[in-house]
Amino acid sequence: MTLARTSLLLTLAALASACGTFQETSDTKSGTESDSASGTGSDSDTPTGGGGETVTIYDIQQGKVTDKVVVELKNVVVTSPVFYDKKANGNLFIAEAAGGPFSGIQVYIYADTALELEAMDGLPKVGDVINLRAMYAEFYDASQLTVSAASDLTIIGPGTVPAPNVVTAAEITTGGAKAEDYEGCLVQINGAKVTAPVVMYGEFEVDSALKVDDLFFVPNPGPKPAMDTTFTALVGQMTYSFDEFKLAPRSCADYQGWADCTDPVDPTADPTTDPTTDPTGGNVAATIYDIQMGMVPDKTYVDIKDVVVTSPFFTDAKMNGNFFMAETPGGEYSGIQVYIFADTAAELMTANKIPKVGDKITISGQYSEFFDYSEITLSKADNLTITGTATVPPADVVAPADIATGGAKAENYEGCLVQVNDVTVTKPVAMFGEFSVTGDLVVDDLFFLPNPGPNPAMGTAYKSITGQLAYSFSVFKLSPRTLADLVE
Repeated sequence: MTLARTSLLLTLAALASACGTFQETSDTKSGTESDSASGTGSDSDTPTGGGGETVTIYDIQQGKVTDKVVVELKNVVVTSPVFYDKKANGNLFIAEAAGGPFSGIQVYIYADTALELEAMDGLPKVGDVINLRAMYAEFYDASQLTVSAASDLTIIGPGTVPAPNVVTAAEITTGGAKAEDYEGCLVQINGAKVTAPVVMYGEFEVDSALKVDDLFFVPNPGPKPAMDTTFTALVGQMTYSFDEFKLAPRSCADYQGWADCTDPVDPTADPTTDPTTDPTGGNVAATIYDIQMGMVPDKTYVDIKDVVVTSPFFTDAKMNGNFFMAETPGGEYSGIQVYIFADTAAELMTANKIPKVGDKITISGQYSEFFDYSEITLSKADNLTITGTATVPPADVVAPADIATGGAKAENYEGCLVQVNDVTVTKPVAMFGEFSVTGDLVVDDLFFLPNPGPNPAMGTAYKSITGQLAYSFSVFKLSPRTLADLVE
């Protein structure tokens, strides 16, 4: 980890409390399902501080510990990777070394604490033995331990993850005889068979009984096994969200006996080659129009000159930076999103080169289609130059149905600044901070995270909504940049 990245993490940690400047899970593609009712959140502002009663996970899960009590746990084993929710709060699972029923529980780490732990290389990994002080609470009936100070989590050393308990899908599904016993635990279902494929939220069903979730694969699409796929064994953490028990495999290794799985890509991993420099020599001079109209091959290194920044700079849960830019004439095919590796974002911040709305820039990066979404990836601060200021092109006024998923002009305006007029809320916010308006157009809170975004009531009428047209999880979404973009 570079000093610049550490500086960025600590700076953003402070901003998180004061300004709410960093974003979700995930990269810019979207987030997890973990909002207020999902079991990955906290309803306490100060969960730790002072001493705590020393208990075991067995004590907690067997109902021997009072709700909302500060506790201390010793020599427990980390059983899952750290994953992040939409508000950049960290989550992981731990267990008693002996394993068995009632041995596991989820740990929730406030975003600023997760940032601080990452900056000091203190985030635990699978197999680490840790001590921690946290508040135990039942969050929407999901048992959780909440950590709010980096000093409350200490890595003791390496250990052994307890073997998963072999169960049946029927036993641990919602209402199953052993569901409560194994909440938070690592379990295994032998010979699990897919009886319903992925329909939404990355979930599929096995043995006509249990949902299997892609919690650890977000924001990248999770595994999508076909109907009747049979696993030698299916392993994962037992989770509880939205009133349902679900199995969450941690990686492709947990889908045993199935070869068509792709592990999630870590967007913070160092690239094998610099994606802003063509290793064969010489980038291709291109415009955003060229890229969005399909005239530039995927994975091409490009130089783009004299474009204007059209959105605020925002970061995802891994501290990678993002913004939108456009050709100054505007119009169809004029806009695109820029993705910046975390270390590079730190360098830009240190050099006071974070681009702002209206900045005129020249940029060199790699164009790619990231799950069918056009992006320019920047991994060197020197490859972004602010050359002056320019007028942001006016948002194109379009029909909402035309830019909704499947709309006639959705692809044309991907990444562009657009405006829809005289629309009404047809679906209020249910999850992920998204609501829908006339024409089945989804409106997202991308620029408002981690603070709650707009939450209009059903039937609310808007004279206009302006925003960037983004694409995630196979859905086109209009993303207002500030509240001023929503005119009632």
